Amino acid sequence: MLENFNAKKQKLLDAYARLAKSGLVFSDGLDENTLKDRASKLENEEFILAIAGQMKAGKSTLLNALVFGGEPILPADDTPLTAKITEIRYAKQPKLKANFYSKDEWETLKTYKDENGREFFKNDIVPTIKDKSVEARGLGTSKEDKIENLGEYVANKGLYTPFVKTVEIYHPSEILRQLIVVDTPGTNDSNKFRSQVTLDWIGRCDAAIYASYAGRMLDENDYKFITNYLLHLASSKRIIAVNKIDTANSEEEVKSDLERIKQDDKFKDTIFNDKSKFVLTAALADVIKFKEKNGKLDEDDEFYKKKLVKKGFYENSRVEELRELVAKKLVENKGDDLIASHTDFIMQTFERKKREIDDRRASLQNALNVSVKSNEEIEASIKKIEANIEQIYQSQNELANEFDERISDIQDEIEGATVDKFEKVRKFLIDKLYSYNSINDIRYRIEWDVKNALEDNAIFKEIAKVARESLEENIEAFKYEVIAKFEKITGFDQTLIENRVNHKTFTSVKDMQDQVSALAISNRTVENALSDSTRFWQRWFDTEKGKENYKAKLSSAIQDNLAQIQNIVKDKIKNVVSQNADEFINGIKTAMRECEEENRKLYEEISVKGQLKSTEVAAIKERIKDIKLELEGLDKFKNEIETEIK
Repeated sequence: MLENFNAKKQKLLDAYARLAKSGLVFSDGLDENTLKDRASKLENEEFILAIAGQMKAGKSTLLNALVFGGEPILPADDTPLTAKITEIRYAKQPKLKANFYSKDEWETLKTYKDENGREFFKNDIVPTIKDKSVEARGLGTSKEDKIENLGEYVANKGLYTPFVKTVEIYHPSEILRQLIVVDTPGTNDSNKFRSQVTLDWIGRCDAAIYASYAGRMLDENDYKFITNYLLHLASSKRIIAVNKIDTANSEEEVKSDLERIKQDDKFKDTIFNDKSKFVLTAALADVIKFKEKNGKLDEDDEFYKKKLVKKGFYENSRVEELRELVAKKLVENKGDDLIASHTDFIMQTFERKKREIDDRRASLQNALNVSVKSNEEIEASIKKIEANIEQIYQSQNELANEFDERISDIQDEIEGATVDKFEKVRKFLIDKLYSYNSINDIRYRIEWDVKNALEDNAIFKEIAKVARESLEENIEAFKYEVIAKFEKITGFDQTLIENRVNHKTFTSVKDMQDQVSALAISNRTVENALSDSTRFWQRWFDTEKGKENYKAKLSSAIQDNLAQIQNIVKDKIKNVVSQNADEFINGIKTAMRECEEENRKLYEEISVKGQLKSTEVAAIKERIKDIKLELEGLDKFKNEIETEIK
C-alpha cells in the first residue's frame, strides 16, 4: 500500500518539477515559487502513527519489530522504561533528543494531585531523582545523546528520567521516511502534561495501534484508556494488536478469548464494531530473529526461541500483517485524499491558465470587433457607456445583494439538511437509551452510541455534499445572470464578458468548492466534534446526574450534546461558504470594471485615431493565432502530465 502511495507521490513531485521548469502554467497567483512550495509540502508530508497500551503489553517489543525490523532500539522490561511520550522520526544517523519540563511545568507538577487526591510529584517523581543538580541545569532545555543511552532518559533508574517530558528518537529505518511513530505512555500514567501530549498526538494521528496483552486481553484498564483517549478517534483509524500471543497455550485459545470478549455487553458496539480491526502478534519473534542474525542470542533468547518455534510463531510473528494493515489505514485515511488533492491542484493549474489565455484571446477579438465599427457606432457606444456608467456601478451593488440572497438560501439549505440529519440521529439515540436496563449499560455505552451514530450516518459528509451541490448550481446560474445583465447595460461583446468573469472568479470558486469538499472528507472535523462530545459525557457522568438511573435526564443530556455537535457541523460548513462569498463577488466586480475600462479605452482611441490600420489588424490576428498555438501546446502538455499522474 505505502509503496503504491510512494510511487504516486513521486509522479506528482516529478509533475510539479516539470510544471515549474516549463513555465507553461504560470498565471496570476501561480508562479514557480507556488509550485515549488506545493511540491515541498507534498514531499515533507508525513503520516502519524500513534501507539498506546498498558505496560507489560509488549509495546516496546512490538515497536522494535514493526519499526526497526526487530532491532531492540527501545529497551523492553517489566519496569516502565518507555513511560514517556516518545516520538520516532527518520534521520540518516541514529540519535535521541530529550526534552525536559519547563520551569513552570515543573512547579505545576509539584502541586498537582490526581483525581484520588494523590500527590503526583511527591509519589512518582521525587523517589526517582538521583541528581538534583539536573533540575537547575536541565529544566527548559533539550539534550541530544546516543540511542544506546536511552535508558538514562526513560528508565526508572535513569539519571534524567524525572525531568524528561518527551523523547525524540531519530533512526534511518525506511518506514520512518514518511512516518512519525509516537509511542505514548502506559495507560496508568497520571502525569497531566504527558497525558495532554498523548491526547494531542492521538488527535493528529492518521492511524493508531492499541496494544493489548493476550494474557489479560482488553481488561478494564484497556477499556478505560480506549474510551478516554481513543473514543473520539474515527473507528476506521483504530487497530487493536493483541500481542504476546506466544504466552498463551495456543493461537486458538487467544481467538476464543477474543470471541468471548466480543460478546460482553460492555464491548458490543464500542471497541468491537464493523470498522474495528484486530491483529494477533508475537513481536518477540522478530526481535529474537534480529539478534540471531547478528549473533547476539543469550540463554533467555534461546529459551524463548524454542517456545516460539514450538507454537509456530517464530517464522510468522504476524507483525507483517500488522504492518500491511497500518499501511492500508494510513493510505485510506490520509494518503488517498492527499494524492487526490495534489492531482486535482495540478490539473487545475491547466484550467486556470486556459481561462487566462481565453480571456486574452477574447480581449484581442473584442479589439478587432470594435475596430471595424464606424465613427457613428463608436460615438453611440461612448455615449451609451457615459449614459450607463452610473447604472454599471449601481448594478455591481445590486448583483452583490443578489448573491448575498443566494448565499442566504444556501445557508438555509445547510440549516435544513443539518436539522434533518440530526433529528434522525437524535431519535435513534433516544430509542437506544430507553432500551438499556441499567445505569451501567448507559454508562458504558452512551458515549460510543453517539460516536457510532455520527460516524455511521456520515453527517458531515452528507451536509457538506448538500452545500457543495447548492454552491455549484447557484454560482453557475449567478455568473450567467451577471454576463447577461452586463451585456445588456453596456452592449459589450458577450464573449469578452464571459471569459473575463470566468477568469476573475476562478480562484474564489475553486477555493469555495475545495474547502466544502475538504469538510466532506475530513475525519478531523468529525474527530473534533466527537472530542467535544467525549468531554461532555465525561463531565456529565462526574456529576450526581450520572449516578442516578434516570433516563429522562439522560435523554435531555443527549439533546444538549447533539445540539452542541449540530452547531459545530452547521457553523463549520456555513462559515466556509460565507468566507469565500466576498472574494467571489469582488471577482465579479473586477471583471465588470476591467471590461468597462478596456472598452472605453478602445472606443476613445478609435474615436481619436480612427479605425485600425490593416497592419494593426493583421498584427492582432497574428497574436490570436499565437494564442491558438499556445492553447494547443498547453493542451498537449496537459495530456502528458495527466497520463503520468493518473
